[in-house]
Amino acid sequence: MRVRRTAAWVSAAALSAAALPACGGTVAADTVAWEPCTDLAAYVTDLGVDDSVVDRLQCASLEVPLNYADPGGRTVELALSRVQGTDPAAPALFVNPGGPGVEGRSMAATVASDLGPGGTVVGIDLRGTG
Repeated sequence: MRVRRTAAWVSAAALSAAALPACGGTVAADTVAWEPCTDLAAYVTDLGVDDSVVDRLQCASLEVPLNYADPGGRTVELALSRVQGTDPAAPALFVNPGGPGVEGRSMAATVASDLGPGGTVVGIDLRGTG
């Protein structure tokens, strides 16, 4: 059942990404400072995520424009998590629970737990949840 649920999430993420138009703008890699996140690690451990995944779990925050049409205007801080993959050549997977009101940082760990150690999995809290 767990594998089927993960496959559904991965399929939904892939279809969503394929349906998006090309997004403008980029974020420089050095603007995200990844560090250990003990609060989230304790939470996903309670969910049954394997220690080998929890050991690779990192958190960060990213400040982005509230309105990309006005990049110099107000900003919002997004809470991120990632489980660093062991294969640098493997593609990364970005996961989002869809909401509304659902935290998404733990999703990176739960999906990575089902996928194995190869690729990096990144999760994001929806605005107002993290």
